[in-house]
Amino acid sequence: MLKKLPLFLFLFSIHSFLFAQQRTINFSAATGTSAGAPATQTIAQSSTNWVFSVSGSNATSYKAIYDGEDYLEVSTQGAANAFLSSVSIKKADGKPFNFKSIYLYVLGTRQQIKIAALRAGSEVSGLSQIYDLYKDTNPDVTFAPSNWNDIDEIRITNNGPSAENGTGYINDIALDLDNFTYELAPIVVTSAATLVTSTSVTFNGAVTDASFNTISERGFVYATTTSPTINNTKRTVSGVGTGNFSYEEAALLASTTYFYRAYATVGVNTTYGQQQSFTTQQALPVVLASYSARIEENFVKLEWSTTTEITNNRFEILRSKNGKDFELIGTVDGNGTTSVRNKYIFFDKLPLNGTNYYRLVQFDHDGTSTKFSIKQVRFSQSDQNFIYPNPASKEATISFAPGTSLIEITDLNGKVIRKLNIPLISTQTEIPLNELPSGTYFVCMKIQGELVVKKLIKL
Repeated sequence: MLKKLPLFLFLFSIHSFLFAQQRTINFSAATGTSAGAPATQTIAQSSTNWVFSVSGSNATSYKAIYDGEDYLEVSTQGAANAFLSSVSIKKADGKPFNFKSIYLYVLGTRQQIKIAALRAGSEVSGLSQIYDLYKDTNPDVTFAPSNWNDIDEIRITNNGPSAENGTGYINDIALDLDNFTYELAPIVVTSAATLVTSTSVTFNGAVTDASFNTISERGFVYATTTSPTINNTKRTVSGVGTGNFSYEEAALLASTTYFYRAYATVGVNTTYGQQQSFTTQQALPVVLASYSARIEENFVKLEWSTTTEITNNRFEILRSKNGKDFELIGTVDGNGTTSVRNKYIFFDKLPLNGTNYYRLVQFDHDGTSTKFSIKQVRFSQSDQNFIYPNPASKEATISFAPGTSLIEITDLNGKVIRKLNIPLISTQTEIPLNELPSGTYFVCMKIQGELVVKKLIKL
């Protein structure tokens, strides 16, 4: 029997926290004797420290021996008008664990007990239980809830009437902790989201400590409400164990705030990292499905298509010879507001010798602009020599690189039909074709000692 306990003392015997990977606390490391000890006890277990604390008035804790076993007693120790309102059990580092069961034994006439799970100092909604315990009829109970996972504190409180002996001793509590076993939850970290656009984001997280567990699944959960779980949208990431992991999500709504957490699963238990949030960008006025630039015959062809347009007024095509200083070379009208796929084409008929840099810029009706990526096309000197239209009926324009000194038009037999001397600064000339019979001709251009030949068809 317990000796020298106040008349209305409550004894709670915690038989075990049953976890898949069990470890046992040795309570011989507890501080104090029956003479009393601090109201907060820290008991070391391997690499884990557990903290047991009491709150109330004149409440203390001390270690005692009962039938050769160690236990930790928390008690008012008979002080007049003293009371003990709650007992807290948590890890010293504040990190989470998974609660499975507890055995409660009360000495006294009657006590209503509340058991609650907490995260960050606040009770978790739906994770609490109340028991009425009577000394003579039902002095004990085994509480074994399901899904009390990823919590960081168990708190036992006085929730109702308690017996008094006329001297003011109320809520005297003794905790008999024997064979206290537990499983530590993995340590999961949720990092800030990156690469946030109007419809996509990259989730980032890590398992920094498996805590002796075998992790069967890890990933991310997200929702537009706080504290998402695996019952919300879940994205699984390949791999198990510790380390960093990421996931690119591309099915989001524009201008929307999302909450997300990394998670790791051990067996049937899931542990979550801290919550992060982000807000997607506003929807782009124009969504490009494709965008390319390439040489086609003697031109550079820019081609792009859209899947969505909102108040799209126009596209401007800019060109640069160094990738920094751009000039406007053309404009293409937009299609206003539409969700139909549209295709656009623009030809640069006078590309520069060497590398050409092209930038596509979209303008709304209100003047707001959106720049798209820069495309590069390398155009050789011979590529700058072209004829348009070709075939032609009345007149053709010949464009050529600077330094072209002579142009000759010949028939298929090589007979020179027309000869043109070109000024050094010229890069273009028009040739009347009215007097030429229909047929195929060759345009021969002498460019800095190099002969370039193009075919011309007269309709």
